[in-house]
Amino acid sequence: MVIKKWIVSLIGVIGMAIMIAFQMSLDIGLSPWDGLSLTVARLFNIKVGDMTLYLGLVAVLVQLLLLGRKFKWTHMFQLVVAIFMGQVINIFYYYLFSSLKINSYFVGLLLFILSVIVFAFFVSLVQVADTINLPLEGMSQVLAAKFHVKYSQLRFGIDVISLLLIVILVAVYSLPNTIREGTIISGLLFGPALGKIIPWIEGYFVD
Repeated sequence: MVIKKWIVSLIGVIGMAIMIAFQMSLDIGLSPWDGLSLTVARLFNIKVGDMTLYLGLVAVLVQLLLLGRKFKWTHMFQLVVAIFMGQVINIFYYYLFSSLKINSYFVGLLLFILSVIVFAFFVSLVQVADTINLPLEGMSQVLAAKFHVKYSQLRFGIDVISLLLIVILVAVYSLPNTIREGTIISGLLFGPALGKIIPWIEGYFVD
């Protein structure tokens, strides 16, 4: 059972990274956190997968500062996940998807919608398996507990801050804007898709 959960988690993490790279390649907008990663990566001229690792490191450091002695070595495993996801994103975004060209905007939009649903599926795998935690989720949980707010409210706050940072960076440094229609689609579709997929996975994949 434990091995099965780890396999499911691994599939979920790989799938999430591939979908993030795919959405970046479609270039019609990203979720706030992923959009921030790509924007900052462009600002410093580094690979976006590497920026995923750096933001993951920041998230883990926030947990360390807030938890103090309650910080466990298992929290550090989030960095391993961030490193792995970052490398998968780099491989697919810069190499396998580098020549991807969608001439039809409508087709690109449909592919993005499909990618959000598929991404929700892979996120559901990770959540249901419950063996690993992503840095952003780990930081959000710690912050929510520290300041006594709901997790959903905290995550919304992080999304708002991410969007504001993107707007500022794009305006100041004339960077490509990652806030587009895909951002809205992701925000509207991801939550409901997750709510439908998780119970299905719980019933068929994990005992």
